[in-house]
Amino acid sequence: MLSLDIAHIPLFKDLPRSQLDLIEPLLEYGAFDDGVMIFDQGHPAKHLYILLSGEVVVQYKPDDGQMMTVAHIHPGGVFGWSAAMSRRTYTAAVLTVGEVETYRINGKTLRRLCNAYPDLGIAILDRLASIITEPMNNTHAQILAMLRYSVKNNHLTESGQEMMEEKTQSYSTKEQLNGLIEQLDAYISQYHGGSVELVSFDGKVVQVKLGGACEGCPLSPTTLHGWVEGTIRQFFPEVERVEAAER
Repeated sequence: MLSLDIAHIPLFKDLPRSQLDLIEPLLEYGAFDDGVMIFDQGHPAKHLYILLSGEVVVQYKPDDGQMMTVAHIHPGGVFGWSAAMSRRTYTAAVLTVGEVETYRINGKTLRRLCNAYPDLGIAILDRLASIITEPMNNTHAQILAMLRYSVKNNHLTESGQEMMEEKTQSYSTKEQLNGLIEQLDAYISQYHGGSVELVSFDGKVVQVKLGGACEGCPLSPTTLHGWVEGTIRQFFPEVERVEAAER
């Protein structure tokens, strides 16, 4: 078993030892060989994982397409976000690349910890939002709001709920979705010269407009169903599909 002081893990770095002592007994160590599916899309979302060594890829399969890689996670990163957000199932699959070591924590256990120790809960959720959103520049506020909403609706104590509400902005689902798409737009623009913008959302179907270098590009379906739909459905599993708006 890996011997690692959790104080060196980005999610827990600089937390006081008294708080680290609360977290350590809740973590389970795991080691995986190359090419192992740690969990599959649609499986029950039970655990949030922290990657200690190696690399994993996050894969997403649209209903009508092939499996696509939507993210690479490196040491210090987290995956299995659905468990932290009270989702019933994982909205993507995770596959190991080489040998991998992880810690994991049960999603329900994590939410109970946040409820019981509001100061610690605020710190963990804020860091978790930062780590999740780092590859997309800054969706921090929207993701943090969703994380805190999940915890608040999991039997927070009255005092804990007050502390969470003081630091939680109120976002509608459409506002959260639009914020996420704006950051995807920034990412696609920076790395691919394309663009994406929200056109409509009826609660089930998201319509977006692809522009810039994505317009007319033969790879635009991959961008739409891989980067855009794959990312959206990780945070909004109630979305049934993402489609390009008619021009």
